[in-house]
Amino acid sequence: MTGADIGVGWVDQSGKVTFQDRYAYTFALPVRDNTTVDWFATQGREQNGWTAIQFHRLLDTCDYMDVAIKSGTNTLIFAYGLADPSAATSNDITYHDTRRGSYTLSLRSYDDPPPESKFAGMNYFDFQTKNYSIPLAGTTYLCTVYKAPAIYTTKQHVIAQKILLNSTNPAIVHHLLMYECDPTTQFNDSNLPNDLCENLLNKLSKCLANIATGWAVGGDFMSEYPPEAGYPIGGNFSIKYYVLQIHYSNSIGCTNCVDNSGIRFYVTNQLRPNDIGYLTFGTDRTSTSLTIPPGVQSFAVDSYCPLNATGGMTGADIGVGWVDQSGKVTFQDRYAYTFALPVRDNTTVDWFATQGREQNGWTAIQFHRLLDTCDYMDVAIKSGTNTLIFAYGLADPSAATSNDITYHATRRGSYTLSLRSYDDPPSESKFAGMNYFDFQTKNYSIPVAATTYLCTVYKAPAIYTTKQHVIAQKILLNSTNPAIVHHLLMYECDPTTQFNDSNLPNDLCENLLNKLSKCLANIASGWAVGGDFMSEFPPEAGYPIGGNFSIKYYVLQIHYSNSIGCTNCVDNSGIRFYVTDQLRPNDIGYLTFGTDTTSTSLTIPPGVQSFAVDSYCPLNASLLFPTTGITVLTAFPHAHLQGMSIWTKLIRNKTVVEYLFDAEVFDFNYQFINQLPQRIQLYPGDEFATRCIFNTMNKNTTTFGGESTTNEMCLHMFTYYPRVTNLYGCITVLYPQSWTNFLKMNSTFNSTAFEQIAANITWTTNLTTQWQNFYNNAPRVTVYGTTGNRSTIFLPKIPYYVDLAQGNCTVQKYDSPISGACIDCVDNSGIRFYVTDQLRPNDIGYLTFGTDTTSTSLTIPPGVQSFAVDSYCPLNASLLFPTSGITVLTAFPHAHLQGMSIWTKLIRNKTVVEYLFDAEVFDFNYQFINQLPQRIQLYPGDEFATRCIYNTMNKNITTFGGESTTNEMCLHMFTYYPRVNNLYGCITVLYPQSWANFLKMNSTFNSTALEQIAANISWTTNLTTQWQNFYNNASRVAVYGTTGNRSMIFLPKIPYYVDLAQENCTVQKYDSPISGACICNFVTWQILLISIVFVLFSNKNHH
Repeated sequence: MTGADIGVGWVDQSGKVTFQDRYAYTFALPVRDNTTVDWFATQGREQNGWTAIQFHRLLDTCDYMDVAIKSGTNTLIFAYGLADPSAATSNDITYHDTRRGSYTLSLRSYDDPPPESKFAGMNYFDFQTKNYSIPLAGTTYLCTVYKAPAIYTTKQHVIAQKILLNSTNPAIVHHLLMYECDPTTQFNDSNLPNDLCENLLNKLSKCLANIATGWAVGGDFMSEYPPEAGYPIGGNFSIKYYVLQIHYSNSIGCTNCVDNSGIRFYVTNQLRPNDIGYLTFGTDRTSTSLTIPPGVQSFAVDSYCPLNATGGMTGADIGVGWVDQSGKVTFQDRYAYTFALPVRDNTTVDWFATQGREQNGWTAIQFHRLLDTCDYMDVAIKSGTNTLIFAYGLADPSAATSNDITYHATRRGSYTLSLRSYDDPPSESKFAGMNYFDFQTKNYSIPVAATTYLCTVYKAPAIYTTKQHVIAQKILLNSTNPAIVHHLLMYECDPTTQFNDSNLPNDLCENLLNKLSKCLANIASGWAVGGDFMSEFPPEAGYPIGGNFSIKYYVLQIHYSNSIGCTNCVDNSGIRFYVTDQLRPNDIGYLTFGTDTTSTSLTIPPGVQSFAVDSYCPLNASLLFPTTGITVLTAFPHAHLQGMSIWTKLIRNKTVVEYLFDAEVFDFNYQFINQLPQRIQLYPGDEFATRCIFNTMNKNTTTFGGESTTNEMCLHMFTYYPRVTNLYGCITVLYPQSWTNFLKMNSTFNSTAFEQIAANITWTTNLTTQWQNFYNNAPRVTVYGTTGNRSTIFLPKIPYYVDLAQGNCTVQKYDSPISGACIDCVDNSGIRFYVTDQLRPNDIGYLTFGTDTTSTSLTIPPGVQSFAVDSYCPLNASLLFPTSGITVLTAFPHAHLQGMSIWTKLIRNKTVVEYLFDAEVFDFNYQFINQLPQRIQLYPGDEFATRCIYNTMNKNITTFGGESTTNEMCLHMFTYYPRVNNLYGCITVLYPQSWANFLKMNSTFNSTALEQIAANISWTTNLTTQWQNFYNNASRVAVYGTTGNRSMIFLPKIPYYVDLAQENCTVQKYDSPISGACICNFVTWQILLISIVFVLFSNKNHH
């Protein structure tokens, strides 16, 4: 009960519903929430001795007297009284006595199971064990092969299932999993395998990959599929054999337990529109799949330039630097409000010079800056396209002019670069002497038309009789006016495509649509204005060509944008491919996400600042990936003139893991093949959401999807390996009938009629909003596969998923405990360790971060609400980790009476990845070993920041670091495996000389002198602020290793890193809680109890 968030309700004789928001501080009468009321009754009734109240509550109220309703497992406790409370007792409740209980439920992802009676009279079949004698072993996995029932000679649909838990001791059955065997699998039908799974690994080698259904302890016994889908069985369905794996957990040592458990499948011959598929998330449990190199320590850019979105000066974030004759580096943070002298940043200084030199007339300054400083006088460095502007003067500024800069005149320029996903292109000389072939136009006369798409078919060179690998490419921009060449795309033709090799097609793309119907789906390479001319694949992969490689024909599409009306422009552009016969381990593939390039799917209103078009690639597509996954290397977002940003998110288990790539700033004129800063692994079962945002403020007519520059596209292309031969892309098409309903079109839908309607609309703000709402909610069809073998999935709307950047609700609570003396107390406490000689795969280790427990490092002023002490563990320590990394299991934050919160952040490439653990609310009297909700992998090169926050409002003397309870500590201990023998901890010590400088100590520093000074300080608010500033900026020494073998790293100050996004907690207020209105972001349940006491319980202190 302690710490429970409680809703108490009843319905009186008049039908009036009363509902109260309460909180249990301890095992006593729950108090009414005195912060905000967050539980609201929607309706209620009392009938036949039962009380039913429907209520709602925000998932997270940001109220410390409420418990956040989190995804995953929630424990509910309930109780009821014998009579309604009365007004005479101020509606206070009475003790429930033994009328209480608890129930575990996944509130945010739960649906009531159907009754078994719903399927009475239907056909069914069972996969069920027969009198299996459960072994005495603690854990047993039984595997039994079943064949699809032969009676189903035509395809049927399984629409529901029932778990048959039929055992002499059902509690021993922990879970059941049913796997599909690969269609090529063969067994002797008269003697199907049935044994311990460990004895059948070879026989079942093609059967234990794809889980088709499952159940585990706590799950519902009945489940059904939605009416639009069923699981296929029988007929021509390729899966013929299944494996039922049952996990028995016989920890009680039952000696005569017999099991007949299994699964019943209810079948119908009334086929539904869609076949069900099954998707398993996870990673192969081998070092082959889980051996990941560490992140990059530092990416330095040497330049002298500001950042700006437009290439102009107004609104630019500017770093100005110079090196004087003595070698001193000066660097200034400035901002340009307009085309005038940039002012110095008067908010925070965020540009910092690392080093600089001047040599032979050149000045080089290396500097650093946070990607996003949250400073309005800085420009965020976003992913996608960044425009840099640069300028230089003729002489260094001088102290006489307060180091102010002079006008640069015409010594200026601009450059466009993808700062967050850029790698220097290789030198062409690197491939000198290598074989190559060219796909290149021959003296093509560019039409005067503003937009031209030329399509030319090429055949793979016949000289490559054995398979080769393309390892690099060069863009051949060979034109009388190169600016007219906007982009080149090379497509693979489907392997079944045939052409007359003596007369390969070469014409405007619009004239070749029929001939190239199997050639314009899979993009194999590309370049666009602003991209690098040279590029190469990583050493472990190459693009296959020749030999038995199935692709024989390619289409080179060149987009000419001749808006200047050039009348005699001739083009010989193309792509050169460098080839080797030294094959690499992996073949390169290309994968495209996005929206179909037609008016049916892309129709964008004019005059809109931001119009979003979403597409979704469901798991069906990624099931074509190999089980070991694929590795993504590069991203190529593509839209036209109205495109403003493009992103694709990687979704696992309906939760966004990360951006596959986010082009926050997209520029049609500068389209890059973006090298991913860290390669991303994709696995079967992954899903993908893609969004393009368009800005049509400069247009007064409707924009349609199409090939022309004045039309629009929404595509996101990725390079990956190993190549998947039956998946080129996953494209979303708006369902035509949706338009018919939305526009109330009387006739059968056709795109011509639709375009006429959309082109003649008189657009208003209200209609534009309706149009966006339609795009947000309209049904879609996702098309995936290859040109010659496409599959479709109907999506009633974009599926729901949990997105990134969900702000954590932080509520800090501190209550100083009152200590008391114990007289004649005797103690025999200790720890008992249970030991086995059955060795496990890994040894446990312990790792401690934090601050040294001495007054030198911990001296905290009194009367402070929040005093922060930071420590930092640099990469030198984690380089002692094994290359395969370590797995963190638990966290144990530790401070003393003044401790209020403790966190440690995991940092990779100077960017926080996640909290290793965040004890937002630390209580000295209740210190837990916290099991991490998800184990965290750490790797060589990782760094760690730890912060302890103290509250000394109840003290009037200085607090020092030390072992006593009245002293303080700042430690964060973690349990992990495998054990690293030469690393026990990484502790930060404040550099003694920093104290000497800060306190102006004349003699050599010593801790006794520090304590005497600090203990006798007359503390003021100003001095406390100075003390905090000192702690924020003082030099430190990080000590790591073991007690007998320590190493030290000097830190001039806590290093800079990019922190997690901070979001404010939004609390929605409602004046009329009892209503029939649907309230967004609320979760509603109906509970049948008597005079309900419904409790949402946070896991601790419940027995």
